[in-house]
Amino acid sequence: MYLVPLAGIGWTTLMAVPAQPSVRNRLLATLSLVDFSRLEPQLARVPLPVGTRLVEPHTPIEHVYFLEEGIASVVATTSQGRRIEAGIIGREGMTGIPVLLGADRTPHECFIQIAGEGLRIGADDLRRAMAGSASLHQHLLRFVQAFMVQMGVGA
Repeated sequence: MYLVPLAGIGWTTLMAVPAQPSVRNRLLATLSLVDFSRLEPQLARVPLPVGTRLVEPHTPIEHVYFLEEGIASVVATTSQGRRIEAGIIGREGMTGIPVLLGADRTPHECFIQIAGEGLRIGADDLRRAMAGSASLHQHLLRFVQAFMVQMGVGA
């Protein structure tokens, strides 16, 4: 989904038409066929049982997950040790946002709250694919923007 300006009218939401109807992750489904083909050979379908840790705090991110079903929680820990859910990720997005932003780790953790499955890709494979395609990187950064908005609304 994208928020776009309409001249003189305001803003409206457009649903992107899936280019890959066999993929249930909406972020991947709306990639161009060329950009999806950059990722597809490295994508591995994996089960995601409850409690699976997808991102550990302050640890290099080795894999990025595009959820196809289930829910992942992104949790921040305060300096007093209090845990706060900062955001959730479902089949609309992906884990490992720092990878898209040029970082390799985060102070947050991410784990599965509701079991499901997803497509996993190595962080280095994703970095190489983005380096070869500005349009792929831009598409994925749109999710980062949406996720940041979601986090801000919850604050």
